[in-house]
Amino acid sequence: MKTNYYDFRAFSKYTEGHPEFYHQLIHSFLSCVQEDLQELDQALGSRDWGVIKATAHKLKPVFETMGIYKFSPVLNLMNDNSWYDSEPKEVLHITIKDFLFDCNRFLIAMQDDQDNDPFS
Repeated sequence: MKTNYYDFRAFSKYTEGHPEFYHQLIHSFLSCVQEDLQELDQALGSRDWGVIKATAHKLKPVFETMGIYKFSPVLNLMNDNSWYDSEPKEVLHITIKDFLFDCNRFLIAMQDDQDNDPFS
């Protein structure tokens, strides 16, 4: 199923047509990303830019391995030391809050669609 955020067919290349493994992969992906987003939100609350950068560094390959590139631009920013020095802290905060909002919408859409059969 294809939405504005992802194409589940990209996930199916890792599962070689095995629906059970496909569903395990989606579940694992959702769990990992949800944990990382919670960590990012907590770090944002305390304005711990080091944890934010480390979490963005962790999230970027997770999304890209699964064929999800929508978030790459903001993750690249969050992973760039110069961004933290060049932008006012309020801009950083708003940008990261928007990213968290978009990611949470993305996870909800994935959870709603995860039972669709990508092999049909």
